[in-house]
Amino acid sequence: MLSERALPKPGSPEAMAAWRAACTEYDRLTRIGDGDYERLRIGASSTLWTPDKVRSAIAGDFSSAASSDEALAMASQSRAELQDLLVLTMRRDLQSEEAARNTRLHEMFALAYPDEVAPPAEVDAQEGADPIVAVIANHKAAYAAWLPHLRTVSDTLQTDPAFTALEAAAEAPKKREADAYASLAEVSPTTLAGLVALADYLPGAVLRNAVVDADNDAMKALTAMCSAVKALLGDDIGLRAALHERRARADEFLAEMERDGFLPYPADNPRSLLATDYAIRYEAERLLAIAQSAFDRRANAYAGFPTAERDRHLERLRAEYRLDQLAAVVDGSPMAASKLTDEILAGWREWANDPRHFDEEECEATRALSEKRYALIDAAEALPATQENLPAKTLALAWLGYVDLWWNGRARDDYGTDGRLALDIDTAISGRTLLKGY
Repeated sequence: MLSERALPKPGSPEAMAAWRAACTEYDRLTRIGDGDYERLRIGASSTLWTPDKVRSAIAGDFSSAASSDEALAMASQSRAELQDLLVLTMRRDLQSEEAARNTRLHEMFALAYPDEVAPPAEVDAQEGADPIVAVIANHKAAYAAWLPHLRTVSDTLQTDPAFTALEAAAEAPKKREADAYASLAEVSPTTLAGLVALADYLPGAVLRNAVVDADNDAMKALTAMCSAVKALLGDDIGLRAALHERRARADEFLAEMERDGFLPYPADNPRSLLATDYAIRYEAERLLAIAQSAFDRRANAYAGFPTAERDRHLERLRAEYRLDQLAAVVDGSPMAASKLTDEILAGWREWANDPRHFDEEECEATRALSEKRYALIDAAEALPATQENLPAKTLALAWLGYVDLWWNGRARDDYGTDGRLALDIDTAISGRTLLKGY
């Protein structure tokens, strides 16, 4: 064999030649006689006994058989015959390991095929995650690592001197893939999302591992069951994921755009910041509508009751749905006009001094300021038409007028009276003067 100093470059023709030479020598050292080969065959199949298969047969477990004929052949062996087979298979494995070490078989394979020697990385389940997700990922990686070996062995004739060595080199990735495949049946999903993921992956994995044919009755049943799981639960999982995403966006919105006295609104899919007083009132209005609808439906059931009894039931329903409490919140006074005036002044100043406030499509923070402006104007519009509310309503009207009238590059004197008034109000609030070319 090659010395350490003379090792060829990985992937080079010399490395391939060294690998072939190691295969030939390995095949010579591990060749068994015709008699032992016949003893190692499982029935009339070309599958050979291994220590694991023998131990399973001794325990009465024939689930590792590739077919019913093979299972019957395994079951037909007496205990004494199985004990002899165990000694023979273990001796063969030891002989194979010794030959692999003497020929440096795995080292030569790594030089000839440097891109195929890395074992698949184990995927650890994240804390709190469904364990089946990691199991599926591990099997995908293990199968991808084993596939090149499977193709090489399948494309090599058994009469080729390199066949035995190629088969031996495939054992380790083959075992990793087999263990990963077994985990698909051993690990149970803990979430609906994990169950749907397994239902989506399992039929294909079974077919790729050639466990059964596609037209096998068991395979058809498995496919039908997995399809039903995806059909029944897939949409529900999608809705749950969408709701989770919307809530995450709400949390992100709150973290980035939190302002004293304001809340992201609506809570599950925020589009603006709304004054806390108004957010509470709007939520109360929504809940009151739900409660009133339920109350009306149930009240119909007592239409024919005596008046006293009917009133008693209706009073109970009103308490159950908290109609009076919700109505009190809805009918309560909105934000004090003086407070809203201060909020408008502060909001206008913040919005006006944002350098991108006329380009809100390009900046999330700018869009949020614009939404806050809409909420403040809406709040002013909702106030009763009284003199105490006049400052808030006037500022809201001026803010609307300013945005409607403003024109990029136009100086103050180029506007009409309404425009000049709006621009002057903006200047007084924001502390900036609009110049030509602004």
